[in-house]
Amino acid sequence: MWGCKPSLFDVYSSLVQRADRSAKRSTYRSMNLATNDRDGLGDLYACQDKIGYRFRNIDLLVSALTHSSVKSEMKSDPSENPDCNERMEFLGDAILGMVVTEEIFQRFPDYSEGELTRIKSFAVSRRTLAKLARSIGLPDHIRLGRGMSDHKSLPISVLANVVEAVIAAVYMDTGYESVRNFVINLLSPAIEAAEHGHPPLNYKSLLQQYTQRHFDKAPVYRLIEESGPNHNRTFVVVSIINGNEYCRGRGKNKKEAEQRSAKATFNLLKAQARSKTSDTDVNTE
Repeated sequence: MWGCKPSLFDVYSSLVQRADRSAKRSTYRSMNLATNDRDGLGDLYACQDKIGYRFRNIDLLVSALTHSSVKSEMKSDPSENPDCNERMEFLGDAILGMVVTEEIFQRFPDYSEGELTRIKSFAVSRRTLAKLARSIGLPDHIRLGRGMSDHKSLPISVLANVVEAVIAAVYMDTGYESVRNFVINLLSPAIEAAEHGHPPLNYKSLLQQYTQRHFDKAPVYRLIEESGPNHNRTFVVVSIINGNEYCRGRGKNKKEAEQRSAKATFNLLKAQARSKTSDTDVNTE
């Protein structure tokens, strides 16, 4: 309808579709190499087994595994101009973010925006992607220029970029539903680790977000006890919301005690909220 502005989702979808069409128009060269074992890539069948996906167009996988350093070394030879994974990283990064955001939004309906952001940030971080690449043996199949090949261990950024490029390759090969399943299978362990507090949760931040949303107040922490010798002090702190005392926390310093108090209070408030929801459901039946 005239005068209506497109939504952010419409704009995002349009960009992804445009990048997909552009990528599909690209010519995926065979590079005069055997399908099963292309120069520097190792056994492509083994690579597909490791990632848990079989490509219809193997050239997509070849491009995803080819670092830009290879292309740079071949500038002097126009007959050899392999596609590298730089553009695919861009597409894969967008797809990864969308899939993981959708997954954790549906998987954790009771989580706040802050909790969801923390889980997503960990799951799609370059460190997580690099660790994933190493765990499945992906470095054995990356095609590198001679300068990069001399490094004993590949930089985190290179490994993470390859994972993103492979995600784009799967999407270009068989579409969104396939790549969604592919990403969830790969990253479910990371999502579950983040859910259970790895990396450690900042409970003071979570409690503040929760209380500001539900009480329109930020919590305060009061030191109520300090004991022990100077070299081994113990601190006890209580969380206070709207003038009401909640849970206490004990630690070797004030910061640790506040975190433990915030954790206990946050978990208590979440449990009370769930209990109220359960009671409401029973009363409406």
